[in-house]
Amino acid sequence: MTPGNNHKTGNKAYGSMPAKNVRKGGGFDFSVMFKKIGNIVFIVVIAYFAFSIFSQQGTISENNAEIASLEQQISEKQIEIERLEQEYANIDSDEYIERMAREKLGLVQANERVFKDASKR
Repeated sequence: MTPGNNHKTGNKAYGSMPAKNVRKGGGFDFSVMFKKIGNIVFIVVIAYFAFSIFSQQGTISENNAEIASLEQQISEKQIEIERLEQEYANIDSDEYIERMAREKLGLVQANERVFKDASKR
């Protein structure tokens, strides 16, 4: 018996790799290779779907925040519309006309005294 040979199988014992993909008849076993490739493809597909789900969650969160902001703006605009509709309904009243004359035109009644704040300019 020589040190480089295994007397039971006749193969070299030192420096040889186990041949997992070799059939008993000596040919290459493609089914093992296809199983390995199939596993790799499966892992890649699962990783892609996981990445897609996480990236879509971020987009959904951003869209929900934008929706909340837009709903707040709608609420504010509805309040403003109600205020303007009420103002429009009172446009012909004497109180409204007097208030606009004071605010917009700076008019006063004949028997009123006007005091101006010197600190405000």
